[in-house]
Amino acid sequence: MKKYLPFLVLLLAAAASLPAQTRNLRLLLFNSSHEPPRPESKAKITPLAGGNTVEQGTDAGIFELKIPGARPGQRIELLVTKEGYQILGPNANIFACNIPEIETETVQLAIIKTSDFDSRKQDYEKAIDKRIKEANRVLLDSITRLQAPKISEDERMALTKFIGQQNLEIENLRKNKDELAARLAQIDLDQASEFAQLALKKFRDEGDLKAALALMPAEKLEAFWDNMLSQEEKVKRARQQGVENYLIRARLLIADFQFPPAYKNYLEAVEKDSANYDNLFEVAFFLDKQNQHYRAIALYEKCLPLGKTGGQRAALLNNLGNLYQNNNRMADAEKAYTEALAGYRILADKNPDAFLPDMAMTLNNLGNYYSDNQKMPEAEKAYHEALSIYRKLADKNSDAFLPDVAMTLNNLGAYYSDNQKMPEAEKAYDEALSIYRKLADKNPDAFLPAVATTLNNLGMFYQTNQKMPEAEKAYDEALGIRRKLADKNPDAFLPGVARTLNNLGVYFKDLKNYPKALDHYEEALHLRQTDILAGKSHFFKDWVQVFRNLSEVKDSTKAKQLYALTVRAGLLIAISCDSLRGIKEAVLTQSVAQYGSVSWWAVFAQDYALAEKAGLRCLALDSTQTYGWTNIGHARHLAGREAEAHAAWLHLKGQKDAQERDYKVVLEENWQALEAAGVVPKGAFQSARKWLAKAW
Repeated sequence: MKKYLPFLVLLLAAAASLPAQTRNLRLLLFNSSHEPPRPESKAKITPLAGGNTVEQGTDAGIFELKIPGARPGQRIELLVTKEGYQILGPNANIFACNIPEIETETVQLAIIKTSDFDSRKQDYEKAIDKRIKEANRVLLDSITRLQAPKISEDERMALTKFIGQQNLEIENLRKNKDELAARLAQIDLDQASEFAQLALKKFRDEGDLKAALALMPAEKLEAFWDNMLSQEEKVKRARQQGVENYLIRARLLIADFQFPPAYKNYLEAVEKDSANYDNLFEVAFFLDKQNQHYRAIALYEKCLPLGKTGGQRAALLNNLGNLYQNNNRMADAEKAYTEALAGYRILADKNPDAFLPDMAMTLNNLGNYYSDNQKMPEAEKAYHEALSIYRKLADKNSDAFLPDVAMTLNNLGAYYSDNQKMPEAEKAYDEALSIYRKLADKNPDAFLPAVATTLNNLGMFYQTNQKMPEAEKAYDEALGIRRKLADKNPDAFLPGVARTLNNLGVYFKDLKNYPKALDHYEEALHLRQTDILAGKSHFFKDWVQVFRNLSEVKDSTKAKQLYALTVRAGLLIAISCDSLRGIKEAVLTQSVAQYGSVSWWAVFAQDYALAEKAGLRCLALDSTQTYGWTNIGHARHLAGREAEAHAAWLHLKGQKDAQERDYKVVLEENWQALEAAGVVPKGAFQSARKWLAKAW
């Protein structure tokens, strides 16, 4: 039996959204109740602003926390609890820290038994009491001297003033003794300087405040600070060189076509220095070209407050506009492009040689945006202004600006084609392709991708205009180029391979050459789902497009009773949905529906093993889809496994389908449909009918 579940086109068409960006925080926990302190592996740590609670660390005291939406430098608070313990810090239970710039850096935290903390505090209280007693002795001596018979008036006035001041200070210290002792007890000595540790130990153990202060003279503190600044400069330069090492290696790896390790080195560089504009921009641009869109957006956005010139900001906004548009953030895209263009117009008025090319580039991108959003007059105006600028620039410097002329012609070709201006479209495409071919002859690495893109666009143009031989030739050449490019750099060029494969599938579907169409769709679908599973969810909409094309092939072959091809198309969809079922509930729903459909049509295709397998997978994904037992039973019966067929059908005894029909009626309708289609001999279910009459 076939069962139609709702085809959730709207949900599937929406691009898969990534979870909020999560920052890892490595916390190193020490137990200061031991001497010396030891790593602590057991405590409950919960980020107050959201994130995972961790109750077990490593033997080395490392707790790994995930903080959603956190940014480097952001202040966060953690609730830290362990029975009988408290934090060694200003708050007994809440620890505040900044998210480190480098994700692998650890933040250190110490806890202490509450009883040990109280003991520490009492030691400091005793030391403070000792100082109060000393002050009281001095006070009493002063009072005694004040009462002496022979004392000058000046001395009397000075002693009176001192006694009043000393009384006030002693009283203030007595009132604040508890808080001061607590603050001294809260100090994590392992985080203090060596001489500070000695001073605190001297005061706590001996109550000798003068000796403690002598260990921390002002001159020593100033010298310590000056030395730290000197060391900091050396460390700063060494840190810069360390970051440069990663950048240099990344660039060398790119030159050797080793893109994944280059990507790794780039990420190391920005993790270790996330506040350098030039480095962030370079890595964001690389990620952009490698189709790592979400990471590229995050880095570009992080660059925005670091850009110090109008040119830097305009370049960032232009690139962000491209990425926003590619990820369906249309309002953000238009805002970014418009602001970038306004910035470039101002800059180009003052310095046209430097900024007219950038202005034309943003106009070209804005034209693409307007075209995609059906703002056709605005699109044509932007394209023509960009093309006019690029042609003038190319007249002076063809090597530098002919590629831009070709790029804008390519975009104009697409615009004209979409607006039924076919002669203008063909002329624009032909000129663009001619320019790119000449450029690629001199520099294939730089311009072969553009040749492939233009050929792909020409293929679509020819297909739309029923020039089928020309379309196939253009598609095949584009695919061949993109495959060679993808061999060297799969992240950058496999998406283009998938795009041309999908276009070729459309081409063969139009020719009703369904086997060839399915060959191309199968590879395109696999490439898209691989990208999505690798975290590149902006390709979800492209996967949906292949999904829809396969569905159309499935419907067409079903109408023509080409059941083997119907099954093949349905199985491709089912397996792909199955692999992506964790992304969206709608995808899981489609996987269940497609397996159920494959199970039904596989009986028509006389592939009984597949019919049974697909039905069982349908039930494994959703045990409520009991209709699957109908197809499993049909397959087993037709394969000569009568007892197993009966066992499958008995799952349905006493149940009704979605239309509230008894499954006894449904089974008979199924058998009649199979016999009427001629895919089974007349009377193939006669024994099943006899069994049903007795068993139901």
